[in-house]
Amino acid sequence: MTDTDSRWEAQLRLALASRGVGYKIADEVIEEVGQHCAASGESPEEAFGTPDAYAVAVVRDRIPDEVRAERRWDDMSFQDHVDGALILTGWYAMIAGLVLWLSAGFMMPLTSGGLVGAVLALLAGFTVSLGYSFSGTRLSSGLAWIGGGLGLAVAAALAFTLLPATELGRVPALLLSAVGVASLTWGFLREHDDQPDQSVGATGGRSGTEAEDRPPLGREEWLAELPRLLTELHGLPSARAKEITEDAARHVRESGAEPEEEFGPVRHYALRAADGEPAPRERWWLRSGVGSAALMLAISVGALALRLTVLTNSTWVLVGSSLALVLALVLLLVELAEHRAEQRPNA
Repeated sequence: MTDTDSRWEAQLRLALASRGVGYKIADEVIEEVGQHCAASGESPEEAFGTPDAYAVAVVRDRIPDEVRAERRWDDMSFQDHVDGALILTGWYAMIAGLVLWLSAGFMMPLTSGGLVGAVLALLAGFTVSLGYSFSGTRLSSGLAWIGGGLGLAVAAALAFTLLPATELGRVPALLLSAVGVASLTWGFLREHDDQPDQSVGATGGRSGTEAEDRPPLGREEWLAELPRLLTELHGLPSARAKEITEDAARHVRESGAEPEEEFGPVRHYALRAADGEPAPRERWWLRSGVGSAALMLAISVGALALRLTVLTNSTWVLVGSSLALVLALVLLLVELAEHRAEQRPNA
């Protein structure tokens, strides 16, 4: 097996995991891919296409419709988003603590303004990180969380500058890093009660019996629920979800039947409609490189803010934050160029 084939299989495994496919089914799929390629002499890319496209095909073929009808296309629960935000916030706090330690020494004064500002800054980092994660599938909700986080960041800046600077005591600068380690660890190790059961490979969401127990929806309820399911559960663009809903509404008006009688349960119809559409793509701003650029940008802005408040004499903080800002912008431009290159063949 070549390095290219190994990378393809690794990417397929990640793509399957991101769609809620458990280890057992993933191992079976990888083994079947290897056997086919060994017999045919084809590469995985030649035989099955891209890892993401084949992962979508595997999910559609091997996971029951009753399960897929209840599952988000990215298999991300609310707790997954919270855990990701905790991890990002932990990174911010760890790096900020290291900057404080290297700039202000091991022990530093604790003031009421610094205490309130630090708490508000951590909450701002968590809220913005949560909004960033939500923006992949619920853009309006994500922007609302980001807006709230920016408001908390402004409040933190006001607390640092306007609240009394009376010294309450001295604390280790690395205490902030310790808080970051705790947040990061909590995000990684928290138990997921609402996660699919990975031991069986393809369970998750509500059971088929529970889904069937739902009372039938009226015409207006059914048509209102359809676009929500298409966008939030299956990741379709809002414009396309609106078109599908309008087609369904026109059909039931012409036939005079109820949508539930004509098309079946709305969740099953949404699934069938989504299966006929291209697989959802990850938002460009959620790419790993863009995330790294955002992290460096946050570090740069935070370091500059610290220099303007408590680290006014630290020249190297200014130099380091400026370099981080330049690297963030360069990485962002590289990711945008790659995104445009990927989009060009589809134009």
